[in-house]
Amino acid sequence: MPELVPLDDSTFVATAWSLADFAANVEGAYREEYVVVLMDRNGRLTDTIAELPAWNGFKTNREGGGYSDFAPLFPVDGHLAVGPGGPVLGPADRMVFYRYDAAGELVQVVRAPALDVAMSPADIAAERAAMIRPQSSQRVRGIVHRLPAPDMRPAYADLQVDADGFVWVESYRSPRREADEPATWHVFGPRGAWLGAVSTPPRFTVFEIGADYLLGNTAGFAGRRTSPASCLGALGHGQVSTSVEAPTPYSPSILRWPHDATFETLGGPLARP
Repeated sequence: MPELVPLDDSTFVATAWSLADFAANVEGAYREEYVVVLMDRNGRLTDTIAELPAWNGFKTNREGGGYSDFAPLFPVDGHLAVGPGGPVLGPADRMVFYRYDAAGELVQVVRAPALDVAMSPADIAAERAAMIRPQSSQRVRGIVHRLPAPDMRPAYADLQVDADGFVWVESYRSPRREADEPATWHVFGPRGAWLGAVSTPPRFTVFEIGADYLLGNTAGFAGRRTSPASCLGALGHGQVSTSVEAPTPYSPSILRWPHDATFETLGGPLARP
């Protein structure tokens, strides 16, 4: 979802919809894009950082013209978080994230391909079955059965940065079938090393990660603090190798608002091929 996050006392980092594909009246799968921008405290756009893959969906033609927007088999969205060094962006379809400094320059690309999971036929069949209800029409059933399935399972459902610059990535769970299971978070150090995996209770939404706590809410509670011993004890036992890449040079252009057809000038490390 679009976000506006303070970077320091005078600068904000924000995501804005580009709606580059959504306007096309063509049946098929799509994934939208966010444009990530820097703004001053008066709301003036000062710079662009990158394009970030956003939410996905499926458009289907309607009888009589037009189209309907249909939920995909595996919903995914891009993520923006801000830590002490600057923004962190994550496309979520693979286990990769991008660190930027406070000036909006890309400084680190971290990949952990060992945590990417191939999509199984059983997963795909179970997801299609979860989308169909007894009252579903034949048209809906037909759409569900022709929804395209990705080759790889989305890598994560959330990305956050704690006060020390550690990146926490919540492994993807199907919102239709796995929402009641505990969540697994992979933790990466400031230099990109994988430090371990920790778990949080089912349906626990993390709002803030401190040095010794996770603050969030869960069904029936608000402002719950999870036990540091149960959630943080697994750190420090890294077994997953990561690659930390030097970024390629990127000179962003300024996005003027309201924008016109200038998105081809915003290509950067997160731009789609």
